[in-house]
Amino acid sequence: NPTIAYPNPFYQIYEGSAQFARAKSLLMPLTKENGFTPSLNEKELQEVDLVILNSPNNPTGRTLSLEELIAWVKLALKHDFILINDECYSEIYENTPPPSLLEACMLADNEAFKNVLVIHSLSKRSSAPGLRSGFIAGDSSLLEKYKAFRTYLGYTSANAIQKASEAAWLDDTHAEFFRNIYANNLKLARKIFKDTLIYPYSFYVYLPVQNGENFAKMLYQNEGITTLPALYLGRNHIGADYVRLALVYDTPLLEKPLEIIETYRENHA
Repeated sequence: NPTIAYPNPFYQIYEGSAQFARAKSLLMPLTKENGFTPSLNEKELQEVDLVILNSPNNPTGRTLSLEELIAWVKLALKHDFILINDECYSEIYENTPPPSLLEACMLADNEAFKNVLVIHSLSKRSSAPGLRSGFIAGDSSLLEKYKAFRTYLGYTSANAIQKASEAAWLDDTHAEFFRNIYANNLKLARKIFKDTLIYPYSFYVYLPVQNGENFAKMLYQNEGITTLPALYLGRNHIGADYVRLALVYDTPLLEKPLEIIETYRENHA
């Protein structure tokens, strides 16, 4: 059976896909101690068949540098594994767009994108998760195999959905509008959570608390504010002392709830 590696905590589809393929999962822990950086040791690199990166990352916001992505491309070529970057948050940033894995390929003498794929989606770029529209790009030989797989196991979107998706992909104005809102939200969160590392990518705050599950429950019961215990996104107790905040409202609506969250955090440290 194949072996698939992906970050921990993670977007739950990664684990579901591995289970569907009857693959062994290798979890790459993202912790404060390792700078929320995914990695594999030499034994794991020799064993793995597919590595999923998620940069910019959900839930941490951590974004791999161009140099880090180049290193991953070189590892994929050296050990002959497939390397995927889930880049669904690539258009959510404050000032500078994050580097792409395809960009790293060009600088790693891999102009054919051998062994490399990237995934994009309208869900975050256009705030349109209901459209279920995205694309995959990279290694043409892998894409041919994926096309055959998709033909038999995928579903066809309704014409109206396809037309709406086409309009969204072709327009950058609305994407910039949403990006500016999220950028302002991150700046606001950084002002309120002064001691918390908040990356300038995605729209998440990976907030350290004493016990994420208890904190989220208490906050909801007392204030009606919903947060996600990061424990629910991970395995092996990773993320137990964090909650994920999704800053997806207009900035003026966020200030009061974020201040309440910070007050709770100070009082229950």
